[in-house]
Amino acid sequence: MGISENYFKNLLQERNALEAVSILSSFWSSRALDSEKNFNLSGPEYNVQLVLIYSGEVGNGGHSQCFFSRGVVYLNDTVVALQKLGLSPADKLILKASTIITPYLGSDEDFSEYDAEALSKLDLELCDIIHKFDPLILSYINANNSSFLAPERGLV
Repeated sequence: MGISENYFKNLLQERNALEAVSILSSFWSSRALDSEKNFNLSGPEYNVQLVLIYSGEVGNGGHSQCFFSRGVVYLNDTVVALQKLGLSPADKLILKASTIITPYLGSDEDFSEYDAEALSKLDLELCDIIHKFDPLILSYINANNSSFLAPERGLV
């Protein structure tokens, strides 16, 4: 599906960050394929997609949902994406969560009380900063706008 350059620029300049990021990601999501390297997205689109997946999974069911849904396959890429988008300390939160959760992956064992409390604390810490994500994502998109929706804008 195509998108006009004027509409693209309008999204970046005249919409609130949450709405703009949501609309833009819906366009590239139609060509995103889990089976392809970087989901078949440009590097910057991939970075944003990873951040959206991370924040969505944790917002929906905590770090445990994020890791039990996705495993650790995208962990390193997600850490890099969070750093590139200026979303620290989220990069440290996901790493702390991974050290707690990884031993439980593929196991029927329940979290220990200590680990469950630690994860809950990490979930709350992310929830405290998640409102900062969309403006920083939109800023990253603006800084790398030639890499976003290139096929949809007819730039390839």
